[in-house]
Amino acid sequence: MVQNVILNNLLIVLGSLILFSVASILFIKIAGLAFDKALPYGKSVCKYISLKIASRFKSKYRMLIEELIFSLSVLMFAYLISLNKIFVILIFPFAFYCMISGSIMATFKKQNIYYVSIFEWFINLFNKHKEKYLVNRISIFLKELFAAYILLVAILLSYILFLALKWPEEWYFILFLIFPFYSNFWVYFTYKIKLRDEMQINIRRIIMYLAVIIIVLIDAYQKYLTFFKIAEQNFTYFWLNTCAVLFIGIERLLKALSDDYWKYKKQKTMLKDS
Repeated sequence: MVQNVILNNLLIVLGSLILFSVASILFIKIAGLAFDKALPYGKSVCKYISLKIASRFKSKYRMLIEELIFSLSVLMFAYLISLNKIFVILIFPFAFYCMISGSIMATFKKQNIYYVSIFEWFINLFNKHKEKYLVNRISIFLKELFAAYILLVAILLSYILFLALKWPEEWYFILFLIFPFYSNFWVYFTYKIKLRDEMQINIRRIIMYLAVIIIVLIDAYQKYLTFFKIAEQNFTYFWLNTCAVLFIGIERLLKALSDDYWKYKKQKTMLKDS
């Protein structure tokens, strides 16, 4: 009986993953075709609107205000989505707004070739200091952060599939092991089961240490809020346990950062000497 339940659940999980993959591929294909068809018309509309608006921007300060409004609107839209996923329905109107704003900025730049936008200023500043450790690693960190988002989605899907079905009690133990095992696999190996390069491993370790520290801090804060309401809890155990985990997490984070920094400096020194 138990074996039949497990087999049925595994078949459901496998079928769900296949359906999800097929649906994702179809959505990407259909959305890509629709985008290719609509793009020429969208470009024409954006070009027409941007020419009309950009011609009214006689001062670079007005364009500077437009760039600031655009930047704030992007941040605000991302914040609204983080608050409530229902705001995702606004992504297409917002994408149209971004296209128009981008066209306005590009048109103004053509008309005022000596104007340096906020975005150009940041790009120039980045290129000027890209050889410095902090700037170099921030750019790599942001790239790996997107890969971490894919990791999070995979873990959440695994949790949903496990919790949506009825499993024998011992199988739920596997659920608790998904995060540490899959996270370590993500840090050290590619999906073709090949070892990642040392720099990529260091950056991914730093991301995981940061994640652990954030999770522990949030959990400790929640426990602290309810601690004094339950008299029989042992405050010493709670304090020591939290401090010990945080110490290990922070120590490993600093160790990974320091190792990565000195390896980066060593590589730069070797390149200069050669």
